[in-house]
Amino acid sequence: AFGKMTPAPFNVRVRARVQAQGGVLMVSHDQHLIEATVDELWVCEDGRVSPFHGTFEEYKAKLRR
Repeated sequence: AFGKMTPAPFNVRVRARVQAQGGVLMVSHDQHLIEATVDELWVCEDGRVSPFHGTFEEYKAKLRR
């Protein structure tokens, strides 16, 4: 759904997420959405979910190795 949004509604949702209290589990391949909304990056590899201590760009570089 986010991929089909115009920038204005997307930005409103990002601001709403930033102002929200509590937690949200989001699954996405959309780098802009991830970088704009998350405080922690978790990855699924080899049947496990674990935190990735780094940026989205650092994770992409790890995948290219």
